[in-house]
Amino acid sequence: MRPFDAKRDGAFLGEGATAFLLERLPEVRLRGAKPVALVGGLADRFSCSTDSEDVHTYRMCAEQALVSTRTPLKAIDAIVARGLAGREEDLREAELLRRLHSDAPITCVTPITGLVPGCPLELLAGVGLLSRGVVPPIPNLQEPICSRLPLYRTVADSRRVHHVLALSADWFGSHSAFHISHPEAIPA
Repeated sequence: MRPFDAKRDGAFLGEGATAFLLERLPEVRLRGAKPVALVGGLADRFSCSTDSEDVHTYRMCAEQALVSTRTPLKAIDAIVARGLAGREEDLREAELLRRLHSDAPITCVTPITGLVPGCPLELLAGVGLLSRGVVPPIPNLQEPICSRLPLYRTVADSRRVHHVLALSADWFGSHSAFHISHPEAIPA
């Protein structure tokens, strides 16, 4: 499975589940625990009509996830995309990502996990990026489908990752976005 690759050869369904223990920050601090990440904002939107509406909905979803933390899009250190691996779906998602006008590197875990509907693997991958400080390459990406998106990485990129935007766009017009922050970015 090679999402966002010009020579992609199909997709496969994966199986899996994720579980997150979510606590309010005051309770975490009261227990003396160290938070792994802060889910600062989330958004879900749906569009089922024109491509221009879809682009607008995707961007609104990303912006809504950032607004509650007052984090500008330019402060995002990495983006985790869905990557459906179908030709039309990849072209559509690449265009949606391009229209965000972000310089953040983009990664995707779908080549490893397969498509797992209803499972927020992008959120899990975002937490992994924060804890490791590495933006991994998109596995199997050899020839990006969109030359206007020079953001795809073909090698791991070690960097300080404080803010991740995990984005999902599916076949049916449903979009979701999570803004996740590193514990160092959490105000005292």
